[in-house]
Amino acid sequence: QNLTRAQVAESKSQWNKANKIYTSALDKYPESKLLQTEYKHFIKRRDEYLENLEFKLSIIKGTWLVESNPIQKSIVAANPDNYTAKSRYKETTQETKQTAKDLLACTEVAIQAGRTALAETCLRTASKLNPEYLDKKKLKQFRTQLDKTRKKLIAQQITKTRELINELKQGYSHDNLRRAQRHLATIHKSDKQNKESKKLTDQLNAQLKKGMANRIESGRRLYSNGQIQDALSIWIPLQSIAPDNTKLEEYIKRAKRVLAKVKKLSNTPSAIPLP
Repeated sequence: QNLTRAQVAESKSQWNKANKIYTSALDKYPESKLLQTEYKHFIKRRDEYLENLEFKLSIIKGTWLVESNPIQKSIVAANPDNYTAKSRYKETTQETKQTAKDLLACTEVAIQAGRTALAETCLRTASKLNPEYLDKKKLKQFRTQLDKTRKKLIAQQITKTRELINELKQGYSHDNLRRAQRHLATIHKSDKQNKESKKLTDQLNAQLKKGMANRIESGRRLYSNGQIQDALSIWIPLQSIAPDNTKLEEYIKRAKRVLAKVKKLSNTPSAIPLP
């Protein structure tokens, strides 16, 4: 239950809430190897998320500088005696040099970490800045590395996608549906330009949707037979896969309301006195 709640919170990018759920659960069950392992993986994912945000700031700054620099240069050229404009342009020039370095550092770190999509974005943004501020040797080296890495990753991704499709065709479980959802989230837009990758990605998406519908319907049948708790045991874990599925959310809310009423009735004393 705690793991599911934490996973649902994480899927909604509620990182602090997920962290509190994990730490609270570990306080109660400090010897749980499963909790310890899941929390360790969670911390790694959160650190990557935070590092991503820092890199995104550099990308946003670089994109802004690409558009800002020629405009500021034109302002200075039109009125060279404008001290404010000249000072601002000088500051922007220094900022451009630093941002170019930050973006190349982002590219290098991302390549080493195997985060190809991020590396490509940082390199692409850096390449749009003034070439004078960039290490041409490093640029060439990074481009060569990324080309090789992208081809290798696409091949691995195609293999993994095919394996998941075959696994889902054998039957649907929370585990394989969740792995399929996570795998799809890692597929970069550029991967989908590969015809085989796109075809398999579409097939996996279809299998995931079919599997979700299958599991939701299994829960609905249990619910209709009065097995409400069993239905919830299927539906609640599915929220970590599809947190925005309104139909699933409504089913869960309805089932919880019914259970609450049943519990209330069972705790209500009989109005007819016993003999």
